[in-house]
Amino acid sequence: MGWWGEADINAANVAMSATETSTTNSRVLGVTQ
Repeated sequence: MGWWGEADINAANVAMSATETSTTNSRVLGVTQ
């Protein structure tokens, strides 16, 4: 627990942030072009 639990949460947050960023960039590029 403890450290590993926090690491799992952080990894999930990073993955979600990366997904949201990629989606947003695709939408912006689609609108711009």
